[in-house]
Amino acid sequence: MKTLMNSKIFNVVIIISMITNLVWIECAYAQGTWLVTAKTNPIDSVQTVTAMRMSKEEATIQLIVRCTGERASVFVDAGRIVDEQNGVRVRFDSSAPMKQNWIGSTSNEALFSPSVGAFLQKMSQAKILLFEFTPYRKEAMVVSFDVRGLPLDVQNACVKKEINRVVSRANIQAKKLEVEKQRLLALQAEEKQRLLALQEECSLYQNGSVDGVERMQFPLPPSECWEVLSWMHAATNYEDIVKRRKLCELPSFASDPKFCGPRAAVNDNESDAGDLVADQKIIEFCKGTPAAVSALKDNCARKWFAAKHPYACQWLHEQSKQ
Repeated sequence: MKTLMNSKIFNVVIIISMITNLVWIECAYAQGTWLVTAKTNPIDSVQTVTAMRMSKEEATIQLIVRCTGERASVFVDAGRIVDEQNGVRVRFDSSAPMKQNWIGSTSNEALFSPSVGAFLQKMSQAKILLFEFTPYRKEAMVVSFDVRGLPLDVQNACVKKEINRVVSRANIQAKKLEVEKQRLLALQAEEKQRLLALQEECSLYQNGSVDGVERMQFPLPPSECWEVLSWMHAATNYEDIVKRRKLCELPSFASDPKFCGPRAAVNDNESDAGDLVADQKIIEFCKGTPAAVSALKDNCARKWFAAKHPYACQWLHEQSKQ
């Protein structure tokens, strides 16, 4: 055993052990208020650097930052069995306390941080760490650590890299959020323009009513106008308006003032040319519908209707012979 001294490393102890003809070299030294140990695995040459800081309240409760290669782990060795189910509370300086679920060790005497990079990032900017944990079957207790002056050996080994990974992930996430934000803004602007165009297209129908459309006193708006014309929502849906309007196109229903409203007065002597297409619609509607056939029979008894719809009345006449 030999002790070495220089301006940066004090109380250096070098321990050499022979294990299956392999040499383990472990160094232990103090840097400020931290105790640092470093050792290299002879199998894969991976170096493990550990910095330990005792709590102000009890020397057996220790905060440990350990670098295995470029990966870091942070844990508190409580020196007693702890109840990890209750979680812990962490507070840096005067910031708000954070409730966290740290992971228990196999010995149940240590608790590991689940978010190492974020913890180290906050610790690097703080002076004091307050740590609350619950010993097994006892009340919660709070200890404090002076986290200033984390040794450069540990910082260079993994802490800076862990913090850089956190910052990099945060930057990537921020960029993704910004891209998503811009995408949503573009969609909102596009949707606004679409609605404005639709409102302009449907402006001709803005003073209408469901009853007026159904009774053919007002033109039927296009189906897309349902989205911007609130008066249309008095009906169950657009298809319902269309269905009732089609019924009112049929004379058998149009003659009912309670359903389709009053008809304009028509001279019984009036004779218009028959419309084959309109008559075919009447015929198709009446097929298999006794009530519609009965209404058509009443209408065909009127001279003006028989003159306007000769094909429909002829079909009715032929049906009555069968």
